[in-house]
Amino acid sequence: MGKQIYYYMGCSDFLLLAQTALDCGCVIFRTQFSDGKWSITQGNTIDFISADRQRGYYFCDPAAGEIETEQCSYGARFSARSLLYLIEAGFSEPFVPKGGTAKEMTRSRLYVPTSVTDGDGSRMERPESVTALFQKLARTVRRIAPLTEFEHYAVNPMFDGIPVRGKAYISPYCLSLLAHETIRLG
Repeated sequence: MGKQIYYYMGCSDFLLLAQTALDCGCVIFRTQFSDGKWSITQGNTIDFISADRQRGYYFCDPAAGEIETEQCSYGARFSARSLLYLIEAGFSEPFVPKGGTAKEMTRSRLYVPTSVTDGDGSRMERPESVTALFQKLARTVRRIAPLTEFEHYAVNPMFDGIPVRGKAYISPYCLSLLAHETIRLG
């Protein structure tokens, strides 16, 4: 269990969130899968965010603790302790899924775990400084992508072709895409 907020925001909106994290002294980590292995890279500027890479970003306040990575059969991963210092984030852009014909857009989230279990079975809690950083970033998400009630099409086949009404944190950019294109939300 942890703290999280789900949202729809495009890359340009996500850059505002990333800039807030950088202004707070964070570094940004990015996980990437290529050649059958996962890798982790680190950046401390806004141009580290790639428009073609929507997921796999992590904000970290270096003062909270040292980020450690470890190698495993599928590449690099964060150590269990390091997960407590990382806030997962991403953005949403429309895409056409493999074998699909209609555009879809999946929501992203800001997430941080409450605690993790170390290799020896001991439980470690998230530092208060990471909680405070998460709360600041969550407020930024709510400012960039306010809670809005709107009508949309759902990825769920039960609602295929039937517009549904719902509330979500969504940026004006993503809301305008829904108004001008048929995009199913997931």
